[in-house]
Amino acid sequence: MKKWCARAGALVLVLSLALPAGAAPSSFLDVPEGHWAYPYVQSMSGQGIVSGVGDGLFLPDRSVSMAEFSVMIVNAFYGGYYNGSTDSAWWEGYLAKLDACGILQGLDMQRTDGGWDTQAVTAPLNRYDMALVMYQTLKAQGISVGNWAQIAKAQGEISDLQSIPARYVEAVVAMYAMGCLSGVDETGAFSGNQTVTRAQACAVMYRLQETISEYNLLAQNTVSNENDWENRTLRLINQVREENGCKPLEYNMGLVSVARAHSEDMRDRSFYSHTNPDGQTAEQRMEAAGISFSDGQETIAAGYPSPESVINGWMASPEYRDVILGEYDAAGVGFAAGSGDGYYWTLCVISY
Repeated sequence: MKKWCARAGALVLVLSLALPAGAAPSSFLDVPEGHWAYPYVQSMSGQGIVSGVGDGLFLPDRSVSMAEFSVMIVNAFYGGYYNGSTDSAWWEGYLAKLDACGILQGLDMQRTDGGWDTQAVTAPLNRYDMALVMYQTLKAQGISVGNWAQIAKAQGEISDLQSIPARYVEAVVAMYAMGCLSGVDETGAFSGNQTVTRAQACAVMYRLQETISEYNLLAQNTVSNENDWENRTLRLINQVREENGCKPLEYNMGLVSVARAHSEDMRDRSFYSHTNPDGQTAEQRMEAAGISFSDGQETIAAGYPSPESVINGWMASPEYRDVILGEYDAAGVGFAAGSGDGYYWTLCVISY
């Protein structure tokens, strides 16, 4: 996945973003054309994702709350949401929508009785929670975030990585890896406790839109012959193995059939597991197909829109990396495109 480079004024923001072209004349007195956030605010306001505060002002430096950020996410990616209940707060419908999509997992915003913690929801949003929401928004859109090489690079760029709370580490690293966020100073520090302004939130929303658009464009390039993707994936696996001093894996049509059937099964029955709804494991599926082996393993993936991206995803997982580079003799890759996560992948490997 591409790495983007950009600069958004001073190091207060330091987001990796591309400027939108052809922005309209300024709609807000306090965000003139020379303001670093001008194109992002113009883009978001032009789409109806954000609005001003009245009297021709936007207040770009005012902090944004989780409630306000949720409205932006829903407006941008879920067609807007109107909460018709007069008994609830104006933001409850938006948070409920994101919560149903899994985007608010890991955030401390709900009381023990299941209701929303109004103080937490309306408090200024910090960079930790922003990164987590960004990450989970991309995941909810079915986007593969980063690859193993970019993740390793990102980990080396974050000077305060060791001080980031565990629940945020994956999200922060992924956003660095994808170029959606970077440090707030020359050391690369994330400084997650810093609050997010309205202008910064517009820049983030623009970046998320661009990332999702690029992903969808890539996804539209699905080849008509699924066998091409299966064969290419195995060639890439052997290329990675060669780079790591491992012997190439033999092509095994029986394993291809088993792998493809499992990918299609995950798609058709809407599950994601090595064990299918009938309780059958990978080794049992291989045995049922009459394949002889002394050791057999399987890796699976969903949502990756190309052979290159699924290899990156597997190599980013220590468990699956061990399978890719393991001492096996033969392999078969099965791919299925369809509903749900859109793309389903299975790799079966065996030792004779």
